[in-house]
Amino acid sequence: MADGLFLAFTHPSSPDLEGEMNRWYTECHLPEILRLDGVTSASRFRSLDLDPDFRYLAAYSLRGDDLHEIVCRIFADGPNRTPTEATRRRPPTAFKLYEFLETQRG
Repeated sequence: MADGLFLAFTHPSSPDLEGEMNRWYTECHLPEILRLDGVTSASRFRSLDLDPDFRYLAAYSLRGDDLHEIVCRIFADGPNRTPTEATRRRPPTAFKLYEFLETQRG
């Protein structure tokens, strides 16, 4: 069993749609992703950089025998989820997958 973190870097398609994008994430997207096997939690972050390439980050905690398989299920389920035009398409959302190694606390 492996633990991982799947990251999605996003940006609103226009400043006027930022509120709509945030509502979509909260009310539609995160609950839809969390119903998938292997996705254990979802968190969102806003960049504090003055001019970020991507203003938002969605971080999905994963747990399963094959983290790539979980990510494949996330993408395959896309047509079943609520769509939005509020996220920027150019450049597209950037995705990264990381496997957990360790945590240290002070």
